[in-house]
Amino acid sequence: MEIYSQNLSLEVEKQLWFDYIAFEKSTGNLQRAKLLYERALLSLDSDLAFWLQYVDFIQRSLKDIASVRAKFEARKASSGAYSQGDIVELMLENALFEEEQN
Repeated sequence: MEIYSQNLSLEVEKQLWFDYIAFEKSTGNLQRAKLLYERALLSLDSDLAFWLQYVDFIQRSLKDIASVRAKFEARKASSGAYSQGDIVELMLENALFEEEQN
């Protein structure tokens, strides 16, 4: 995948990552899908919706609750890069996650 050598818009790049990740999920290769999410976040880190999908994948597919908690904590610590609306969404998603765990 030659994403980095092309000048693609972030939306096009995001869709390419989604397609690639969906393919790996469909083959049952969940660890590869996790790796792809992490690689995609190198350029899509400020895209909260993409990050939330990644966290949801870790929670629902990999069942790694401790990792999800750690990622929410790290994200909250670096929330200065987000708009106020994104911060509220992040806090709500974290609260919903914690409610599901109880």
